[in-house]
Amino acid sequence: MEALSQISLGAAVLLIFAVCVLYMLIRGLLRTMTNLTVIALSLWIGFLTWQKAPTLAYQWTNQTSSLITTGLPILAFVISFILIRKILKFFFTPIYTQPEEYEDEPPPSRSLVGKLFITFIFASALCLIAAAMLHHFTSIAEIRDHAKNGNLQNDFPSFAVRLKNSLSNAIPDSLMDKLDPLASKPRVELAKWITSASKTPSQVKIDPKTVDPLPRAAVIDNPELLSLAKKGRFSTLLRHPLLTQAINDPAIKKALGVK
Repeated sequence: MEALSQISLGAAVLLIFAVCVLYMLIRGLLRTMTNLTVIALSLWIGFLTWQKAPTLAYQWTNQTSSLITTGLPILAFVISFILIRKILKFFFTPIYTQPEEYEDEPPPSRSLVGKLFITFIFASALCLIAAAMLHHFTSIAEIRDHAKNGNLQNDFPSFAVRLKNSLSNAIPDSLMDKLDPLASKPRVELAKWITSASKTPSQVKIDPKTVDPLPRAAVIDNPELLSLAKKGRFSTLLRHPLLTQAINDPAIKKALGVK
């Protein structure tokens, strides 16, 4: 099953590159660069807004409304997609309407290699954005699996968790933490603690590594976070600003093994 995850990941990368190359051959290099730029920037802006949405919602309304945490990123993606298209169209319209003819065109083989190289760069950027988004949503799936199965998920991980493990093997943690800082390993682990505490709030949770009681007062008994875990809003839980505050607590850092 692990091999299946690796194959799926590799196939997805090859598919993205193949689609970009095919589009480039059909529509031309300039149009391909323009459209890939629009898609990549819009996705990234939407994803960044997705990461910040719970913090903004908490600052504006003192609660994490689903309308803001989900609706705001979608709105940001749509608006940025439209605006970036209009901006690029404004600058490139003269190129489309009055194309220049070059007397000395590069040989077809050299031209094709150059186009493939540029397409590869843009496809790589799309792959990194897709990897960051995939890492984030498989982390949410990991928390959801923990809520359902507890520690059994380590013995029988779901496809999403296996896919995340394959992604972690392919991309260094240092790079992934920069692309998706809100789904780092300590943060996901802390979200799991809160999920466990939401089911048995009176139980003292023991750290299996140190056999010491895990610190609860700073975050685990927080009503807002416990409520999100009980309602199954693991996406908002993972992005919540209170989780950011808690992960900077020295006692919790020590329990998580964060230096």
